[in-house]
Amino acid sequence: MELKIQTTSKDEFSIFIGGHYNFPNLPSEFAQNSLNFVANLKQQVPLQSTLLGFINDIRFSNFCSIGACELDLTANAAIASSKEIDINKIVPNEIANYDKHFSFSVSDKIKERMRSIIQTGYLKELSNYIVDEVQPNVEILRNNTGIKLSALYYIVQASKQYLSNGYKNDIVFAMDYFLYCLDKDNFIPFQFKQDHNNLTIIWEKGIYNYASKTIRTFHKNGLSNDLLVTEENGTSLFSCKAFDGSTIELRKEETNPYFNAVNKCPLIIATLYYKVVLAYLKKSKKINIYYVIPSYDRSRVNLGTEAFFKVYFEELKKSSPQINVNIHNIYWIEPQSTVSIVDTYSENSKSISIL
Repeated sequence: MELKIQTTSKDEFSIFIGGHYNFPNLPSEFAQNSLNFVANLKQQVPLQSTLLGFINDIRFSNFCSIGACELDLTANAAIASSKEIDINKIVPNEIANYDKHFSFSVSDKIKERMRSIIQTGYLKELSNYIVDEVQPNVEILRNNTGIKLSALYYIVQASKQYLSNGYKNDIVFAMDYFLYCLDKDNFIPFQFKQDHNNLTIIWEKGIYNYASKTIRTFHKNGLSNDLLVTEENGTSLFSCKAFDGSTIELRKEETNPYFNAVNKCPLIIATLYYKVVLAYLKKSKKINIYYVIPSYDRSRVNLGTEAFFKVYFEELKKSSPQINVNIHNIYWIEPQSTVSIVDTYSENSKSISIL
C-alpha cells in the first residue's frame, strides 16, 4: 500500500528525512533508497515541505576512520621539524598523525577549481586536474587553519588510480571526503547530489553536541517538568518517562575522577526532532515529520520520539501555544522494502500501521 501524505489544511508543513549512513563510507543502498523514498513522498506536498539527509559523522575525525593508526609525534622528529611535506612520499599510517597535529596549505585558486569540477561530477576532469596541477609539496600550518592532509592525500591517490584503471568508488569517496573537510556546511554527498540538488544535510555529530548543551540548559533552567536527573557518587543520570511509564535513559555524566559524558540514542533522536521543528516553526505551527529508518533501530527511534514530546515539547508550546506536531517513523526491514511499519506519534498518543 502506498503511503499517502494526509494534510488537514494548506498551512501544514512537512519535513522528510532519509539518507542515514555512516560517513566517511559511501552512502549505503538503504541510505540512497530511503532518501529517494521520502523525496517521492515530498512530491505529494512540494510547496509546503523540505527534504533533509541525516548522516552519522560522530565517529569520523581523521584518516584513522578508514584504517590509519596514530603515531606518537615525538617519535618522528621529521614531522615535528618539517615546513612542508611531499604527499607522494608520505607513509599512509602517518597520515592520522599529521591530521592530529597540523593542517596544510592549499591555494584558494586550487581549492575553488577543485570545488567547481567536483560540483559538475566529471570524474576524469577532476582526476586529470589533480594529477597535473596539484603540487605534491604542501606547506605545514601549525594553527589548524588549513585542510587535513588526509583529504588532499586521498584525492590525489584516488585520482591516479581512477586514471589508470577507471575504478570509481575511491574517487567518489575522495571527493566527498575532500569537500566535507573543505566546506562541511555546504557539503552534499556526490551520490545524493546527483538526484537531490535541494537537499539539506544534518550531521549527527552536530546534533550530538547540540543535545549536550540543550539538555543541560533545560536541567539548569528547569525548562521541562518531565526531565529527570538523579545524582549519586559523582554520576548524573538524565532520563524521562516513556508514554507507558517506563524510563528512557538520555544522558550519563561522570565527574570522578574526570568529567565524562555520553548521550544516549533516544536523546539524539529527540534533539534531532526538536531542532528541525524549531527551524521550521516559522513556516507553520502544524508540522509533520516523516523519517525512514531500518527496522533494527525501531526501539531507539521510538523512545527518542517519546522523549521529544516529554522533554522538549513543553518548551516549544510556551512560544507557540498552537503548535501541533505529528511524527511518522517509517521502518524498513530491507534496503528496498515493499512493506513498511509506520509508528505515528503526536503529543501523548501513538498509533501503528503496516503498509
